[in-house]
Amino acid sequence: MATILVFLGHFVWSAQDAVTSFVLVLTAIGTPWAVITLIGFKRCKGDYDRQSLQVLNQRTRGGIYWYRAGWNIPATVAWALGSVVGLCAVDTPVYQGPLLKLTGGIDVSFLLSGLVAAGCYLVLSRSSRGRAGGTVAVDPARLTVDQST
Repeated sequence: MATILVFLGHFVWSAQDAVTSFVLVLTAIGTPWAVITLIGFKRCKGDYDRQSLQVLNQRTRGGIYWYRAGWNIPATVAWALGSVVGLCAVDTPVYQGPLLKLTGGIDVSFLLSGLVAAGCYLVLSRSSRGRAGGTVAVDPARLTVDQST
């Protein structure tokens, strides 16, 4: 059965092109978030507040990583912009982005998406540098339990 499915996937359904396209698009979308996460790691020097990282696991709210109702707006905007640029520069068997003309037909989507996300995140998060990733003590008594679930 597996041999038949591999045969059909390769010769009938072009599964290889679909999987290749999916991986390239996923890389163009995932690279910006990885870059943003690495910038956050570098900013806090790897010293995360362990209690604040457990907020979602404990079904609570608050902590130094809570930002605005749980959304890190600068990181989200930078990820979205980096992803859009990455998708515009991707070259897959199914889709070719409009920025390929500028890169001479070479797929540099992961590089462009990472650079755009890094630049945007560094600019947008300038004013909020001290709020997360610093040496802020979190009082567990201030964390509230979310009863809505």
